[in-house]
Amino acid sequence: MKADDSFSIKVAVTQGNMAGGLAYFGKDCVCDCLRYRNLRLESGKIYGLISEYGQGCMYLSYLLGGRVTTDELSISVDEKEVSMPDLAKLSWNLESSKERYRNAVVIKAIQKAIKRNGLSDSFSDIQNRFFLKPSRQDRKLFQLSGERWRASAALGYAEGKRIFYAPYKTSDFYYEMCQSGLLKALKELTASGAVVLLPCGSDYFLKHIVDECIYLDHMHDCYMEELQNRYQEIFGHGEWIRDAETQKNSRVMQAIQGRRSVRRYLAEEVSRETIEVILRAGMQAPSAKNRQPWRFIVATGRAKAEALDMMEKGLEREKTAPFLPESAEHLQGAWQSLEIMRQAPVIIFVVNTLGAEIGKSMTVDEQVSEICNAQSIGAALENMSLAAEEQGLGSLWICNTFFAQKELGIWLNVEGELYAAMVVGYAEGNFLAGTRKRMQDVVEWRE
Repeated sequence: MKADDSFSIKVAVTQGNMAGGLAYFGKDCVCDCLRYRNLRLESGKIYGLISEYGQGCMYLSYLLGGRVTTDELSISVDEKEVSMPDLAKLSWNLESSKERYRNAVVIKAIQKAIKRNGLSDSFSDIQNRFFLKPSRQDRKLFQLSGERWRASAALGYAEGKRIFYAPYKTSDFYYEMCQSGLLKALKELTASGAVVLLPCGSDYFLKHIVDECIYLDHMHDCYMEELQNRYQEIFGHGEWIRDAETQKNSRVMQAIQGRRSVRRYLAEEVSRETIEVILRAGMQAPSAKNRQPWRFIVATGRAKAEALDMMEKGLEREKTAPFLPESAEHLQGAWQSLEIMRQAPVIIFVVNTLGAEIGKSMTVDEQVSEICNAQSIGAALENMSLAAEEQGLGSLWICNTFFAQKELGIWLNVEGELYAAMVVGYAEGNFLAGTRKRMQDVVEWRE
């Protein structure tokens, strides 16, 4: 199939009118379930695949990318049934982080593809059409941040791919990526006659940029309260069904529901401007008596390495002269936190500028003030984690720094007490939400 050739994709259920399937994606054990039904997609279009996380949108995307096998479906291109290996030859993953071409140097890979496929386009043509910055053309795909999907799209175009698919992402991810020109790149793909598949949990933003939304979530046909109660009865947890209207209308709730504690990061830079957005969110947090008792120390590069070397010294010291002797069972977790902090490109140390030295004797009034200031710091950290989610970044709120409180305090050299650290970066892989207690277990209504 050549570029600019129009085509259609037909998905047909071979066993009955509707069937169901389950797929796992990679070593992260991310899974997704799809209730199969008959579908038809046309070339030259961007499709939003809309469902709750784990209810089919990523499954369908990877299915049409030739990455999922099933005996219950037949997939045809222009009415000719194709095998999964043949479908995979037509397809390209916009998210390169898990693909073999993640290490491809942008300019070299695109030039080789142009030559191999006999394209009339030059690298400069593709660079301009996909809005690729000359200053980053010598980088590998995984080293790019906001430009990564555009560069992947450009390489897939040069390779002659016809179906472009992606993993599950939030509305805010697509919003932020489109701020940096992703939509231009996707339009270039559809102008060449390709199909683009964007899985997402909501049409909140996608409905404004895609040609058509395919809604895969059938849960609205069920008795939701009865189903949720049954799930909780069996498993003991399960605030798992989101309020669809809340999710659709509230960016705040989308960020809350989409936030994850991320423990693996890509080796990609995060711009200073993006970090400042996160910091401003923290600075907007409510605080007791408006004291705003926070100071943020942002560590990257060499400074980050120096800070973590000091933390490592503290963890080593903790083995023989413990600062937290009754928490020794958690020391191994602190070493794991250190490895995560080394992997992430950015660490934000959060200091309580009014904090008393840990262990100091305090009056009741001082204790209350300390508690209030700690709540203020917590509010700032929560704002920051939600802002990171909105920016398409992963984050992890870390308190294992207390094992190296003295050593990190020396390195920070600021007034106050270190209360926490937050690492920020682009997540490597997808992360499932942790379970939550049932509402009836934590809420008491009094009237």
